[in-house]
Amino acid sequence: MVFGFQEGFVGFMGNAASPDLVQRLYRALLNTADAVLQASTEREMCDKTCTDLVYDALFQAVWIGRKDESDTLHVLSCMGAGTQGLANLKFSFDNNPLQFPVAVEAWDRQTLVYSNDELNDQKNAPWYDFLCHNQWRSVLAVPIWRGGERWAVISFVSAQTDMFDEQCIGLCQKVSELLGHALDKLDGQKRLEKLQNEEASRARHDPLTGLPNRLALEEYMPQAIARAVRQGSSVAVGMLDLDDFKLVNDGYGHEAGDRLLQTLGRRLQEHVRHTDYVARLGGDEFVIILENLDPLLQVTQATKILDTLHKAVETPFPISNDAFAMVGMTLGLALYPVDGEDPDTLLRRADAAMYLSKQNKSTRKTWWCMASNTRQLPVEESVEQVAFNPYGAEAAELLTRAKAFLTRIRQNFIECFYDSLAKLPDARTALSALAPEQLERLKSQQAAHLDFLLGAQTQRQEILQQARRLGVIHTLCGISPALLGEAYSIYRRLLIDSLDKALLRAYDRYHILLTTEMRLQDDKGAQLEAGQKIEEHYFSLLSTRLPVAGCVWPDVSEQGVEALGRLPGIRAVLLFRMNPAGELVVEHSGGTVGAHLTQTLREKISQPVVNAQSVFGNTVTGLAWRTRQQQSCASYSTDPNAQLWRG
Repeated sequence: MVFGFQEGFVGFMGNAASPDLVQRLYRALLNTADAVLQASTEREMCDKTCTDLVYDALFQAVWIGRKDESDTLHVLSCMGAGTQGLANLKFSFDNNPLQFPVAVEAWDRQTLVYSNDELNDQKNAPWYDFLCHNQWRSVLAVPIWRGGERWAVISFVSAQTDMFDEQCIGLCQKVSELLGHALDKLDGQKRLEKLQNEEASRARHDPLTGLPNRLALEEYMPQAIARAVRQGSSVAVGMLDLDDFKLVNDGYGHEAGDRLLQTLGRRLQEHVRHTDYVARLGGDEFVIILENLDPLLQVTQATKILDTLHKAVETPFPISNDAFAMVGMTLGLALYPVDGEDPDTLLRRADAAMYLSKQNKSTRKTWWCMASNTRQLPVEESVEQVAFNPYGAEAAELLTRAKAFLTRIRQNFIECFYDSLAKLPDARTALSALAPEQLERLKSQQAAHLDFLLGAQTQRQEILQQARRLGVIHTLCGISPALLGEAYSIYRRLLIDSLDKALLRAYDRYHILLTTEMRLQDDKGAQLEAGQKIEEHYFSLLSTRLPVAGCVWPDVSEQGVEALGRLPGIRAVLLFRMNPAGELVVEHSGGTVGAHLTQTLREKISQPVVNAQSVFGNTVTGLAWRTRQQQSCASYSTDPNAQLWRG
């Protein structure tokens, strides 16, 4: 990665300013930087910027305005003499001769505009009395860029003429840039919070029915038991499975089965109390949690609720325009604390009761069965169980038995994932920069990472360590949290669909899903956390204060290049300047390979002149200098213009 800076972008040491003014300029910039970094809202940033710059009488007035829907420059924030009367001037962008020239011109031209003798320049204008009364003698306006787009204009006003020399212009430009960076950081934090909230919701809800999923159930059940302990009440845990659901899938297709499950999910919620809880484990398996049961009447109360709940399947399900399907339900019910005192034991005993009821479907009297009615429970169920450990011995044994099964899912996932990526613009842009062999290697590495996550011997600390490294890479490559979340969602759906067809006990299916879910959550959480730290690292550098007064630009540029070179992901930073011979040469370098790259350039290109015919003139750096525009190269492997530099 190469950063090229055009000569003369920033200059702070002109000859016109007095030493006292120099000190005040830098002090104002430092104070503004502190104010902006401490602000937590857009309005607070703007107000503090205007207030600090007017403080100590450095500027007569400072104000920030933005073009609104009525094509008028609307004042967002202001401070200083005359700013309260700005609204009466009605700055307009049409052909009205009463336009306020500097601010409007800066907005229209999208560049810095200033006047060092505004009273003289505007002496025939209708607003001259306003300028004269408030002593607005010099005015400078510069756009504020936010998210790559022009957002507002900040105007600086002085009571003296010839205020804006090279030094002061540089300060005003820096204030605009600082405010823009701070607003970008604020926007980034808001986007991240929104994505985190959305991802947390997606991670805890079944994508088909919208009901809470396995992860949400794992979080909910301990809370329900804790409430029962505090209130002295009882809790019932029901494991529910549909009867004859496979006939619907086989006869009408999986889409029809999905529609039936969606309708069932809504009906289940409609027929339970507001204090009860319905979750989908996967396939046609659901869990019902009944709270606030009287310990002396728990069976009677649960029976009444279950009789009502059965209405969810008593009405046929519409599965197409002219077809309806009938299914039944089987439920096993375990009571806290009679049948178990922890979530895992209650779920397993409810599962055992459900299967006992299914085996006796032709002779049973009710569609549900109490766990206390089971006669042949495994011996280990009499021992108090602890919370399920996705990295423990039982999880390892499950993953070992399911290895071939999970390998098939992994291959299907890779194909589905990249088919999905092809439909997303951001992902297409990233993948288009890869050569075919690089894409295949990426797929292989992704498959290997999945195998690692679900390896029987893999421990949580190993997952977190590798996830932090991947989180850095994904963030630097522009992989958004939303795109990362989509990958996990695709895998989750494939796993659930495959487990539905597998000949496994409900208990095994549930714990394979639970193990996978918890390990994927550890992986994703660590990646997102690492990515956030990288963003904070970059933003903190962008918001770093300038050196104290007295430093000259070459010293500042050298320090800046070295600081950029220390950023994660940066290999080299080269600062080019034009020498007296008209050659663009490296003045400073940073990064782990910056010095080596500089030496290589000197050896390969003895006179790196910048013109359309030279080799160097058609590089990213040469084009940036010649066109005065930002240039980039997405990949030295695939970009034709980078062929000469590939080695």
